[in-house]
Amino acid sequence: MLVVEKYWENPSVLHVNCEKPRAYFVPYENEIKAKMGVRGASDYFTCLNGVWKFKYHSSIYNVEDGFYDAGHDSSSWDDLPVPSNWQMHGYDKPNYTNINYPYPCDPPFVPNDNPAGLYISEFMIEDISERNSYLVFEGVDSCFYLWVNGEFVGYSQVSHMTS
Repeated sequence: MLVVEKYWENPSVLHVNCEKPRAYFVPYENEIKAKMGVRGASDYFTCLNGVWKFKYHSSIYNVEDGFYDAGHDSSSWDDLPVPSNWQMHGYDKPNYTNINYPYPCDPPFVPNDNPAGLYISEFMIEDISERNSYLVFEGVDSCFYLWVNGEFVGYSQVSHMTS
């Protein structure tokens, strides 16, 4: 079982190791690319959209510890496009605003059968020694923990807010 701090049940913790919310801008290496107004045109921007390895669990308490370790074998996991909603790919069911809230309301506690999705992607960032690098998540529902190379680096929540 995954052992993590239950930040999702602590109203005083919305983010761990995150930058303060702000507008962000992508730097460009020259004026021509900047005037294009396309983030992907910058050599300083790496888009992580694409197909990620994905594993669904009906509860956070079913998640195996160590899935985030560098070298973990996720080859048997499903493929899921990112960005997307796992509910639209056959996992769990979509929730609509015209139905009752799907979970019992007992703040700050979250039911044990709250689904969890695990995502793994491999990517390389070339020579970042002279620049600050940031991972930007532009829509997570409802919270996430982030590990990089097996090391916990952060937590964030607040649905669909840049983290």
